[in-house]
Order: sequence, then C-alpha cells, then structure tokens
Amino acid sequence: MRPAFRVKAFLLNCFYFFSKQFRINISRKLILLVVAFLINVSSFSQCVSAVQGSSFIINMGFSPQSNATGLKPYGMIYDLISNYNVPILWCIKPTKSKDGADFTYNWSGYSGGTFVVPAQFIDAAVTARITYWLTQGVQGTYAIAGSFTPVVYDTITSFPKVMIDNLSGNQNIITGYYANAGIPLSAYVLGIPSTLNGCIDIWTNPHDEPTWATHGYLYNFVTTFKGNIWAQCHEVSIMENVQNPVFPFQKLNFLSTTGLQCYSAGNCGAAAAHANNPILPETYQYPADLIMQFVGTLGGATQNGSEQWYIPNAGGQWYPTTRRGVRTGNGTSPEEGGLLVYARAYGNAANGTVM
Repeated sequence: MRPAFRVKAFLLNCFYFFSKQFRINISRKLILLVVAFLINVSSFSQCVSAVQGSSFIINMGFSPQSNATGLKPYGMIYDLISNYNVPILWCIKPTKSKDGADFTYNWSGYSGGTFVVPAQFIDAAVTARITYWLTQGVQGTYAIAGSFTPVVYDTITSFPKVMIDNLSGNQNIITGYYANAGIPLSAYVLGIPSTLNGCIDIWTNPHDEPTWATHGYLYNFVTTFKGNIWAQCHEVSIMENVQNPVFPFQKLNFLSTTGLQCYSAGNCGAAAAHANNPILPETYQYPADLIMQFVGTLGGATQNGSEQWYIPNAGGQWYPTTRRGVRTGNGTSPEEGGLLVYARAYGNAANGTVM
C-alpha cells in the first residue's frame, strides 16, 4: 500500500431513478471520486513515462458511454489491483481541455483519465482477466511492440475503504453504482457516522437529513482522522448549516465560510432558500483534476431531485481553496453557484477532502 494513496470521495446525484444514460454518467463520477481520493486531489506531480509495448490501454473516453464502457473499467481495475496485485497507471495530461486527449497512440486519442495496465505485470492469468472484462464491454487495446510516453499522474496500487451511510435507508442509491461497475460488496461497508474511525477512507452520504446529533461525528472524521466525505442532493445544504449546539465553533460548513443557501425554506435552520433550478448552461473548470476525469456533461444527472445546485449564504463565500469544478450561471466568484464542488475541509490542507 502506498501511504500517499488517500481517497477523495465521489460524485453522484440525489435520485436513483434517472434515465439509464444519466445514471451511467453520475455513477461513474462516484466511482471516479473513489479512485481520485487515492491520490492528492489538488497536486499534480506527473511525470512523462515510457510505457512498454504489449501494455493494455483502457479506453475511458469511448463513445457512447454506457454501463459497459463507462463503469465496467472500474470493476476491471479493482479486480486487477485487488486480486492480481497489478498496479494501474493513471494517465492525465495536465494541459488538456475538457474531454481532451490525455495521449495519442496509434493515431487514436485517449481521454477521460486513461488507465494503462503495464506490460510487465501481464501474465497468462492477467491476460485471461482482461479478456473477461472485454466480454463485459470494456473497451481497450494492447499496445504493439515498442513504447509510448503518456503523462502518468500516478500509479494506483490499492482501493480505499468506503463506508456508505445507511442511516436513512437510501444506501441502494450508491450500492447500485458499484454493482453496475462490477465492483464487489467487499469494496465497501454500510454504517452510520458514529461508527467512523481512522480505518475508513471515505464516508458517502447518499440522501439524508443530517443533524449535529447524527452527523456531528463527521467533524472529527475530517479533522482528526483525515477522512474524506462525498455528499449529494439536499444533504449538502443541510449539512453545511449544521453546528454543535454546545460548542458553536464546530460546524459542518466544510466548503463554505458561513454555510449554503437551503434547498427549501425552513429546512436548514435560518438559512434562506435558493431557487429550485440553477442558471444554465454550466461551466466546466480544472479539466486535469482527478475528480474531473469524466466524459461529457453532468446533464440530467443534476437536473432532478430536491436540490440541483449549491450557492453560499448571503454574506458568505466558498473558501479560497474550494474548487468549483462545475459552475452555474448564478452569482459571481467567490459566491457563485456550483454543481460539483470539492476541497480540503475548511480550506485546511491538513484535513480530509469533501465533495
């Protein structure tokens, strides 16, 4: 296990009942976040590395995206890492634009944060597993003799330990994404915030009504245990306004200075409510960030459910280090609206990451 591999929690949205294409896009982002949190989200310590011929290139940017082409690759890399001890190269070009190629091989561009299985780890058993995943719909190719030199962000050698919130009974929102990717039940545990400890890398909130009594444990999780959090839907605006009634300086405003406007009036303490629908189209930023390695737009994945976007309370703002990976047309920086927001908690590089 490489100690630098920590997790950065993943992106989904509120409701499970999207159209098939929307579910594919949003579930890929959750699993992508799980992978992304293995590595520091904001640094980019890339190197240009020669990759041997006969390595296997997983085509993450294949179109059209489907469960098979967009999600099953994560099941494949989980399988190869966990069961065959194969390190996976994650290739991300630091200067690319949104959906731009990470590298070109044999006149084909590979985008979406391309994964490569190094040739020196491919034996008969691994070849058989690659063949199996190809039958599941994964797209890719073996490099021919010689080598190519993509920018390798880092090497993934392990998966994080994920706990999925089952306090509200909505855990199937997230477990379904793992199932679609072919990642086994052993990759996560179900639990409640009071059971969090330093053995859990990521806490995921599918859809809940957080209070300090139920979710105040997240404060120590990100500050003491350096754990990471992924949250979605109206859980987010409620959580960002939760504070300790005994020690008010302890708040769960992980990404904003004074909390977020509420998804609905009267449901986030004194916070005012924002409009149901954001101003679109959205704007995409930081295309080389680990969390942003998804293909296409968030589309309908964020245009359903009880909260579709987020914006700071009046008089507050996002922390300077908070990245608005996908912005709406609401407001102006540093108080603009966002669909996808992430950073180290409270703007402190020593804390875990929240998305």
